[in-house]
Amino acid sequence: SVAQTFEAAFGRIDLEIEVQSYCRQYADRTTPLHAHLAELPFSVYVNTAPDPALANALRAAGREPSTAYYDFRRGRPFDLPAPTPQRPWVFDLYGSLAEPQSLVLTERDLLDYLVNVVKGAPPLPPALISRFRDPSATLLFVCFGFRRWHQRILLHVLRAYDPPSSPSLALEDSAFYS
Repeated sequence: SVAQTFEAAFGRIDLEIEVQSYCRQYADRTTPLHAHLAELPFSVYVNTAPDPALANALRAAGREPSTAYYDFRRGRPFDLPAPTPQRPWVFDLYGSLAEPQSLVLTERDLLDYLVNVVKGAPPLPPALISRFRDPSATLLFVCFGFRRWHQRILLHVLRAYDPPSSPSLALEDSAFYS
């Protein structure tokens, strides 16, 4: 809602400039959490933050990530090579700092994003969707926050809530259950 208020007062372009300016100071950084995740042999990472911390950690771990992002306003080509643990995908689900108009920043953006994902206009990359729907795929959501209603809707749309053929485990902060 802060971003929505800022956009109403100063406009979308100024909001994008502020976000890029703020995030630029962290562009070369990563965190211990990302470094530990980079040690895991996942071949697909779905990034829910518009920062390169995960890709930076993967590179620091000697891996070669291929990156792509979803632009909820217009379709984008998705031509990444098949993912492997050594060359994983990092997919920015909520847009990219490289294309600030693709970022989901405001509440209005979030609603438009959800509508567009549900309608498939533009569609998420089929190669990524197939990973979400693959019962043998292991998915790790970090900093996703299942208590946020919009993220539960998104998982439902991606069919991550379909009854799996094998059991799954979701871990959430203990405050979620109180």
